[in-house]
Amino acid sequence: MADVHVLRHLVLAEGVSQREVARRFQISRNTVARYLDRDVIPCKRAQGPRPKPAQDAICAQVAQIVDTARVTKKQRLTAERVVEMLGEKGVEASARTVRRLLKERRRQKSEVFVPLEYVAGDLAEVDFFEVVVEIDGIDQKAFLFVMRMMHSGRDFTWLYRWQDQAAFLDGHVRAFAHFGCVPNRILYDNLRAAVRRFVGSDRELTVAFAALAAHYAFGCRFARPRTGHDKGGVEGRGKGIRLQHLSPIPKGSSLDEIATRLLARIDARLNRPRRRGGPRISALWEVEKPLMLPLPPRPHDAGILLEDVPVDSQAQIRVRTARYSVPEDWKRLLVRVRLYADRVVATLGEETAEHVRQPANGKSIWYPHYLGELSRKPAAVEQVGDILFAQLGGAFHRLWKWLVDQRGKQAAARSMKPVLCSLLEEEEATVEAALGRALQAEQDPILALPKRERTPQAVALPDRLARVQVESSPLAIYRGLGGAR
Repeated sequence: MADVHVLRHLVLAEGVSQREVARRFQISRNTVARYLDRDVIPCKRAQGPRPKPAQDAICAQVAQIVDTARVTKKQRLTAERVVEMLGEKGVEASARTVRRLLKERRRQKSEVFVPLEYVAGDLAEVDFFEVVVEIDGIDQKAFLFVMRMMHSGRDFTWLYRWQDQAAFLDGHVRAFAHFGCVPNRILYDNLRAAVRRFVGSDRELTVAFAALAAHYAFGCRFARPRTGHDKGGVEGRGKGIRLQHLSPIPKGSSLDEIATRLLARIDARLNRPRRRGGPRISALWEVEKPLMLPLPPRPHDAGILLEDVPVDSQAQIRVRTARYSVPEDWKRLLVRVRLYADRVVATLGEETAEHVRQPANGKSIWYPHYLGELSRKPAAVEQVGDILFAQLGGAFHRLWKWLVDQRGKQAAARSMKPVLCSLLEEEEATVEAALGRALQAEQDPILALPKRERTPQAVALPDRLARVQVESSPLAIYRGLGGAR
């Protein structure tokens, strides 16, 4: 085509003769005359599909091998292996030909991704992502909860130590409170925290997740099994957050501190455009927010209720392989427990016992739960006194350290018995205030303990004892006995 352009320019623009052009290009003058005709457009002759006799000869055998072979995602057939299997059947083929056939089969079976449009306020997507954070100089694995509004592109994130149902529910409650509204529908994977089982093409929700969805009245949608690209918006955003906001590895004194800083960074991008050249995320959010569901009057209790949890002889309960202490009076009873993302709350009647949630096989003991037993067992106080009085803190800890320094642990444990007994009868703040005043005034703290005034109770005597008169003895008798010695 380039030669035709030069030929026409030489003749029509520069005035070179057709004979001279034919000599230069070594073509006939008839060809030059035909190219000068404007109705003739030289082009490549149209051709149909080229014959492929080698592929056609083995196409059926390759299809049979691929369709009948048992494979997995990691143990799949290669072109070389298919060539070997064809050779076992007496069919000769090259690896290149088989590779082209396998590529064409993959192309035909590949999925077509439909471009979607998201209505304002309609859909959000949720997912978890594994990340690494540094807490007090130690690298720890954490899980990033992400909820993404698909129309505006606004995100909510929070970090958890566990990727379980408690964290899943807590992430929703935090996200709705942060947004100030609830999306009409939320798209999920078929995760066990939400889906109990498949019922045909439907899903039976878990009790805790169904309660959450009913409280906020949003619709639940689930992706097809083993197809993460059904919610590609949050999948891609989660990877972007790890690269943009969690690299290098973030540092902090606690996971909540790192999560708070991350959420602040996410919110700082609201003034950026949703797409290049498009409107800002904040402008889209202002359009989307009024179309979402309002928040209910109170937030949902995201704790997972565990009924009839037994208390053992050590006044401890076992929750998800971790152990927690409860008041000693609860021994060998059944209690109710609520498991949250960050804490565990046990309840018996009106009393509660709360602990920071521990990892698997961990233990959290609050020794003030055992004050009654410790007041009767000074040897146990000697064993756990450092932890007990550090947990009580304040004047209790100062008094314990002073007694240990002055008398040693054994004598200090015995000396603390009145303090423990006083804690059983009085409020902790009252006892601590009395100890604090005595320590400041350099007085004996034990003598400064508050004394409960006891009202004597009248005792009804039998009639025959009521008539008995008992005379008091004069003090002179005792003086005389003392002098006799």
